[in-house]
Amino acid sequence: MNQNSIDKWVIPFYLQINHFYVDEKKLTDSYLSVRDELSSHVITSLLEEQNWRPKITGAWFAAIQQPSEFKDRIKELLLESKYCYAGGGYLLALTSL
Repeated sequence: MNQNSIDKWVIPFYLQINHFYVDEKKLTDSYLSVRDELSSHVITSLLEEQNWRPKITGAWFAAIQQPSEFKDRIKELLLESKYCYAGGGYLLALTSL
């Protein structure tokens, strides 16, 4: 994933989804601005990154979009527990799926 993709798919979201205080309007507006372009390919790319920020963002997108194709992969990632902070995103996605 290149820096442009990180700037588009990760940076506007991960700070919002990983904190107790969430500016719901900002988060909603950010999501709505990319919703039509959000695909399974994008979610897969985020989940396969070697960093917790894209992983938690990919899990969050999976929770919202609810494509059941990610259920097994997210379970694997949760059980691996290789990246701090990502577990919360995985749990959110699994409870949504």
